[in-house]
Amino acid sequence: MTTTKIADEAVTTAKIAANSVTTPKIADNAVNSAKIANATITQDDLAPNSVGNAQLQTKVFFAKVQYNAANPVILAGSPGVSSQGEGALAFPRIGFPQSMANCAITATTSAAAGTSIVRHSSQSGGTVVQLAVQDGANAGVRENFSIIGIC
Repeated sequence: MTTTKIADEAVTTAKIAANSVTTPKIADNAVNSAKIANATITQDDLAPNSVGNAQLQTKVFFAKVQYNAANPVILAGSPGVSSQGEGALAFPRIGFPQSMANCAITATTSAAAGTSIVRHSSQSGGTVVQLAVQDGANAGVRENFSIIGIC
């Protein structure tokens, strides 16, 4: 049977068996953006660097953290953001659902003036970010904070 013997619109989705159209059966360059329904492909469906310089969706992760003991507690946050304990006093670690290596990270305390947070990159890597929390005299302290990562 050839395509000239099949009436227009005769083959519908309901008439195609599940898993019968496989990659080897699709001609090169046969699928283009006009043939893909809007919002059906996400960034997670794409291989790394497969889209060239196209703008992909920005991901934002956040957490409000209670940090008054050795194990920080996530009070509220994005799915997948978790406490990873602390490297030492005043060095809380926060885990993210993806590598944060090329992301912007910022964190602020809810403490009095002078308390600050800086990213401690020597112990940060992959999905875990370690922060350094310091008071106005640069001494390490445990203090509640909020963190945001933008990728």
